[in-house]
Amino acid sequence: MIQYRDWYIWTQGQVVARQFDHKTRSLEVVGQLPEGWDWTVIVRVGEYMDYLPLTRTDTGAAIELSAQQLALSGRYSIQLRGTQGELVRHTNVLSVYVPASLSGDANWPEIPSEFTQLEQRVLAVREQAAETAKQAETAAAQIAGAMQTIVQAKEDVGRAAAVAEESAVGAGASEQAAQEHRTQAQAAAALAGSYTSHPPVVGENGNWWTWNGAQYADSGKPSQGELTHVQGNTLYANALKGTASGAMIRLDDVSPLEHTVGVSVRSKNVIPYPYYDKPSTIYGITYTVNEDGSITFHGTSTVSFNMFYLWRSAGTTPNPLKDGVTYTMSGCDTAPTGVGIFIGYTDEAGATKYVSVGNPFTWSNTYTIKAIYIQLANSEGKTFENITVYPQIEVGTTATEYESFVDPATVTVKAHGKNLIPYPYVGELTASQYGITFTYNDDGTIRVKGTATQYVMTHLIGSSKHNDAISPYLKDGETYTVSVKNISGGSVGPYFIITLTNKATGEQSYVTSTNPTFTVDKSRYTYEYLRLYVGGDLLNVELDCVVSVQLEMGTAATEHEAYRCAEYTTNEDGTCGVTSVAPTMTLTTDTDGVVVDCEYNRDINKAFEQLTQAIISMGGNV
Repeated sequence: MIQYRDWYIWTQGQVVARQFDHKTRSLEVVGQLPEGWDWTVIVRVGEYMDYLPLTRTDTGAAIELSAQQLALSGRYSIQLRGTQGELVRHTNVLSVYVPASLSGDANWPEIPSEFTQLEQRVLAVREQAAETAKQAETAAAQIAGAMQTIVQAKEDVGRAAAVAEESAVGAGASEQAAQEHRTQAQAAAALAGSYTSHPPVVGENGNWWTWNGAQYADSGKPSQGELTHVQGNTLYANALKGTASGAMIRLDDVSPLEHTVGVSVRSKNVIPYPYYDKPSTIYGITYTVNEDGSITFHGTSTVSFNMFYLWRSAGTTPNPLKDGVTYTMSGCDTAPTGVGIFIGYTDEAGATKYVSVGNPFTWSNTYTIKAIYIQLANSEGKTFENITVYPQIEVGTTATEYESFVDPATVTVKAHGKNLIPYPYVGELTASQYGITFTYNDDGTIRVKGTATQYVMTHLIGSSKHNDAISPYLKDGETYTVSVKNISGGSVGPYFIITLTNKATGEQSYVTSTNPTFTVDKSRYTYEYLRLYVGGDLLNVELDCVVSVQLEMGTAATEHEAYRCAEYTTNEDGTCGVTSVAPTMTLTTDTDGVVVDCEYNRDINKAFEQLTQAIISMGGNV
């Protein structure tokens, strides 16, 4: 089932159908589709494309799928298209997975279906659009090169750097802070100077002409009056990139022009698994590798230095440590003295040495690594009773909670807007209790009507049958804010509550409307469910309001938006291309222990505003 709202489609990740299913599966689009439009699903698998005409239903539109339409297995790109006379409009593109059947793959026939033949005119237009897009991309690349030339303009850079250094040093800031200010100012001077000193102008041919560092040049983009924010982003597409990393990332300055966000995932714990050594007894010590990658050992050592190898260069797994990167090792802090993670390496003279570590231990890697291993130092004759260690090496200077190694291939990446509450909610669409009726609307808003005679609630995420159901939507160590907004007018409305259970004591605590911002600590708490409720000062108060609820990253509640989510699966190398879904995006995965890295096109207009303010704050002029 595909959800639709306001020309945006998404899915909850269910399997739509399996390869060669025949007239037993339907592709359903559920939502308030505008009246008077004809609807078609455009499907692409690799180089093959098909068009599936939909029939109106009570809940939206649908088509019964045939084996011919499901002849291929794999990742399907799907887009919904509406037509009304000469009007044509498309939704975003989402990806769904059709699992293979034992019959094997087959190609869609070369002779198109009767309906597809009627679509040839659309395909011709599509090809023309693709060629136009290619030309636009070339123009954008030229503009990007021109802006790079401007960035390197010595006069503007020098002036901005001087202002920044004077400001930073005058305030008693550190050299590191001064350098950060200089970098900001250099970028601000270059970009803002380019835009303000040589703004785009309309040429005699009616196109926008932009400054290339020496003169104005035709951008190939037709003008439409004043330069708008959208036109600015079009003219300077790809000129300004942004990057971010984290278990969950919020991007607030994504270009409003739809583009592909480059995403890659990597394991937080870089020690490859399975380990080089297998569970065995080594010189009197029995090592057991647990399901989570931790290692439990017991016995009496018959040698002074008893070692269990996690990784060796003699194996088939590449070196997991990169030169010049700062790492932190941890996992043996509760073990007896002498037990630790060690790194064996070869120095410049070819001698084999090792890094003797504390718990935790941080270093900048410059070594030719030969091995990573657990060592029981000076252990001959010592007896160990079921000692468990949690070997972890991660990027950065801080040791975080242990996570086992994650293979970056086939990880599900989720691209949200900013609202992280999945819709449909887990509660009933319409439920009445104790005088209050909660009704879920198609756009995710909730109508609350009636007079509560006692405490009453509806579950949005999780229920008493699904404990810890909210945890997959939260990442450890991240900060979130929940807000409820009365969109029907007035300030009176229901409250929200998130239930937490202390893992050690079993005591419950809550995140509520009076303290809506919280930082996740999964080592201490189980995060159970998110509910909307009427109680307290709202008892015996007549209510009739429509509210929206939003869970978002950060410390502040921002303007509400409907839930949206598209899912992607990474390739063997851990990469995937993600289509930008909104100016504010949240990227995450369905797997703990994974770090997401991304590169995206920034909104050039927001960048100008931010960099201009950076110069002004340091006493400069723009």
